[in-house]
Amino acid sequence: MPYTDLFGTDCQSMGGIKTLKLATRDDSDNPLDFPLDFQLKVNDESTIVLSDDEATRTIVIGGVNIQYRMVIPLHSSFKEEEVTDRQGRFYTQTLNFELPQLSLTTNNQLKNFLFTSSGEFAISSMVCFIEDMNDNTWIIGYTQPLILESFDLQTGVEGEDNVYKLSYTCKSYSKIRQYEVE
Repeated sequence: MPYTDLFGTDCQSMGGIKTLKLATRDDSDNPLDFPLDFQLKVNDESTIVLSDDEATRTIVIGGVNIQYRMVIPLHSSFKEEEVTDRQGRFYTQTLNFELPQLSLTTNNQLKNFLFTSSGEFAISSMVCFIEDMNDNTWIIGYTQPLILESFDLQTGVEGEDNVYKLSYTCKSYSKIRQYEVE
């Protein structure tokens, strides 16, 4: 099956993911409704236009204020694979990353992100905004959400050896798109 490795050999200088902006809720702490309403850039239908207020960690897309968490990941990757079957052509998008140096702060942020206010595990339907090493920006999970596939804890002798490994997958009829901040 053909696939597009966003950070693969066809873009030699890209080098990987610089930052991730992960979002599961709006600014009223409600789960996001998918598909997200979005606006395309004039004369460029491959780019989504949005606004980003990094001071409050809020992205506005299609009139919805989305709260996000910024992550500077380790060993991160993204892959988009085209699949054709009886239901037509769709894309499987996979995002893998590690959160390094476990701490009380990291644990609390993950609990807030992955669990409901009553302490139950949330399915964690997510949209992700990626900035790569060349400062290109990409949005994944805007029509169908990214769903948490695996969540592992790896511990080591040193504090910096402790990491969370997360993997998200999305099956969508839409390819990922670049985005531009207004």
